Amino acid sequence: MINKKGLTLVELLAVIILLGLISAAIAVPIVSLIGKNSAKLNEATLKTLYSTTELYMEKYSNTYKKIDGNIYYITMEQLIENDFLDKDYLNAFNDKTLSKNTQIKVTVNSGEYAYEISTNQINNIKNKYDSLDISSTYNYNDGTYIMGTNENNYVQYNGFIWRIMGVNSDGTIRLVMDELATSLIYSDSIGYDQSYVREWLNNYFVSRLKFNDIIKKESWYYNAPASASNTTIDKTISVKDSVGLISVEEFNLSLVSSTSYLKGQPYGLLNQRGTYFYTTVNSSKVPASSNITTAIFVKPVINIFASTVVVDGTGTSSSPFILNESNSVNANRSLKAANIAVGSYIRMDSKLYRVVNKESDRLKLISYDYLGVNAIYASTIFNTTNGVGKTLSTATLSNKFLNDNVFVGDPYIAGSNYKNTVFKKKNIVSNVKASVPVLGEIMTTSMYPASRHTGCYWAINNCSNSTAYAICSTSASVSSISTSLPIIYTGYISTTNVISSGVGTATSPYQI
Repeated sequence: MINKKGLTLVELLAVIILLGLISAAIAVPIVSLIGKNSAKLNEATLKTLYSTTELYMEKYSNTYKKIDGNIYYITMEQLIENDFLDKDYLNAFNDKTLSKNTQIKVTVNSGEYAYEISTNQINNIKNKYDSLDISSTYNYNDGTYIMGTNENNYVQYNGFIWRIMGVNSDGTIRLVMDELATSLIYSDSIGYDQSYVREWLNNYFVSRLKFNDIIKKESWYYNAPASASNTTIDKTISVKDSVGLISVEEFNLSLVSSTSYLKGQPYGLLNQRGTYFYTTVNSSKVPASSNITTAIFVKPVINIFASTVVVDGTGTSSSPFILNESNSVNANRSLKAANIAVGSYIRMDSKLYRVVNKESDRLKLISYDYLGVNAIYASTIFNTTNGVGKTLSTATLSNKFLNDNVFVGDPYIAGSNYKNTVFKKKNIVSNVKASVPVLGEIMTTSMYPASRHTGCYWAINNCSNSTAYAICSTSASVSSISTSLPIIYTGYISTTNVISSGVGTATSPYQI
């Protein structure tokens, strides 16, 4: 008979201790090896990162132009979120070696990109948000957002001034434009998903933004709340877009004693009820209802990657955080080479303008200074024999304007899907060096300070050549064409014009 006597307790404990010592002896060098490998970016890894970055920049070549002296920052988060790297790529590295916030610095020399992962990583927008002195916040859709009046959350992006709203549940940073982007008819059908505002924001507007690759698509909830004072989000109906609007709930939750950095001139909110949508009201917490066919002022909202680079600024109105722009000097470059953003300020012949559209060989500008002239719109239709058309065709304007046909009807036709008509020149009026803004153009709003312009001004109604819109301080509405109103004009200049100084802001415009 075989004796099957087992190990004694003492023997068993001795075996366990011995195995533990062996495991520890092996584990130390393995952990050390892993640590060393994860703390080092070898040549093969860098080559992969740089080649991936180049592919990424080539996709967005209109933004990341190969202009000598330009400096760009591409983050790992951008590469991953735009599907240039697998989401699990970072798992092989520790956070000190490579994280989603890691910046690849790209400098353009001799028409080629030069790459570097600098040991001195500069601030990103999440760092800046964390450093803000915020007195109170509110929760919305699992995100955290700023309440009340704040003076340290200003951001400059694409020539426009924005405000940091807070952090979304996925870690992206929410921004709202501090300016009014346009005047636009909301819709002629019920539903934000089919509205003109949504089409304009996510096709026309976003396509004109430089560095729009830092924007992440998010869900926008537009089901009608029970009342205008509601502060509970309803997630039953939504769309997923790059750009949206502030919701009724967000607006109400941001108020402290009826004050908020989101208050100001009236603008449209996301939620609607029946054939009406909500607009902000300066004197009350509760928004008001307006008909969906009413023209509204529009404040875009975007959500950007937390890793988005901040190249300058302190967050105040006079020194906003500057996002991910080309970190270079544009003096002595042509407008085309400088690749300036829509919304940028330009000074010519002592007059101030803003860029409202870019084409390959020319920029469309809107005057930021009142011409000092009033006129009726027209006797019957827009023309050069009377009214605004005659005034502009005979007025002494800058000789830098092209003697081009000015097209009436671009870029938006109210009452139909604008995507089918946005780029068509229609109702052409010849021999005019300048025209008036078109309802729906960028910056066709009540954007003018009282020191520069008071009252209303003319804007073209592009669903009719015989009616026009009056853009006023609180509204945009159809006006009698025989009414006399001030003239704010638009026109084209060649992109061959050279910048002598400036950075494109209101206080330091590009000088031509």
